[in-house]
Amino acid sequence: MGRLSSCGVHPSFFEFELLACELQVVDVNELQSHPHEYSLLFWCNAYNLLALYARIAACPPEAPSSRERYFTLLKLSIGGYLFSLDDIMHGILRANRSRTPGEESRFLPTDRRMLYSFSEVDPRIHFLLHYHARSCPPLRPLFDDADVEACSEAFCSAHVKLLSQTKISLPRIMQRYARDFGSTPAEMGRCVSRFSSNRDRLMEVVLDDDTVYEYEPFDWSASSLKELGKMPSTTPPGEGPQ
Repeated sequence: MGRLSSCGVHPSFFEFELLACELQVVDVNELQSHPHEYSLLFWCNAYNLLALYARIAACPPEAPSSRERYFTLLKLSIGGYLFSLDDIMHGILRANRSRTPGEESRFLPTDRRMLYSFSEVDPRIHFLLHYHARSCPPLRPLFDDADVEACSEAFCSAHVKLLSQTKISLPRIMQRYARDFGSTPAEMGRCVSRFSSNRDRLMEVVLDDDTVYEYEPFDWSASSLKELGKMPSTTPPGEGPQ
């Protein structure tokens, strides 16, 4: 995986590292014979596992200068192929979309990892992936679709806010990856309102053509390792994802 930094590490980390190495012999092709839910769970859990490793081995991506290493250089061997966080998120889960509009797709057509790319984006991935910034969803293992739905509802209930009769605040991640949720703010609002505890009232406002949308700041400061499993706070964070 990578060389440990000076962040400090508990001895059990090395056991965790050895267990993660078992992914090298996983037959990823076998996922293709199962319902799509299995692939979604596998790749989201793989992403969060690699992100946890990167959090410990390379420190969190608080500064822009550290994000390239965190998201692209540290890699996990899965089924004989190497995957970075960006490879899993953009190449697999986001159906081989570019990180930002105008960039090339994550995988070239000749890349054998294309075999595992999803055919379409499930927007719920943005409520599941944790890369150790305070504005991320909490880090939680995902065992079935009920876990996916519960995490999506918890995140949206905390971060999709009705500010007034004509104004809605959305998570900054939805601005960054707007095309994963819909082509307009209204479509994005409809997409996430079904996960919010205030869904009925939100839908009324979303359907109003005069509704104004704003995006809460994104907080890149590192989440505490002791707080990883906690559900998201309702307090708005700091400034936009990379």
